[in-house]
Amino acid sequence: MTTVTTKELTKAIDTIGKYMTEVKEQQDRESGEIVEVNLLGYAQRRVLNGIAYSAALTLQSTEQSYDEATAKVRLAARSHRGDELSEVQLQRAIDWAQRLEMQMAHLNELVEIASEAHYRHTGEKFVAPKPRVQTERKFQSAALEAAKRYGVDAEAVQGGGVEVAQAEAA
Repeated sequence: MTTVTTKELTKAIDTIGKYMTEVKEQQDRESGEIVEVNLLGYAQRRVLNGIAYSAALTLQSTEQSYDEATAKVRLAARSHRGDELSEVQLQRAIDWAQRLEMQMAHLNELVEIASEAHYRHTGEKFVAPKPRVQTERKFQSAALEAAKRYGVDAEAVQGGGVEVAQAEAA
């Protein structure tokens, strides 16, 4: 991201934070002191947390896809036969990995900016969601069954068989 874009993004999120601010002086119930209270504080926290949380979840998903994409690049490179079809498959795999790299860079910056804005406006630190463990769902198909005749003895897993391909490529 360029510096201008980063500044604009920071300004946009800050604008949302300021929009969700309506300060009123109230007497604190416990201490009796006059304190400033944001009447929109709950909604402000939810909105700013939602921006950071959504970006963090999207980043996690992108990182998982990136692992699949790099495995696909390695597999396509190892199985390259020097023909046009192999070249196209390899280039598509590389293009996918490069798009995901750019997406991760932007999402990392978005999470950082949104987290900082969340803290600036609410005084609370943003807590990123913990990555979910991906459960593998194994499946069989007629083609996979037929491939066993040729010495392939692997079940495909969700994700297009990338996990199997990683093991075979290693």
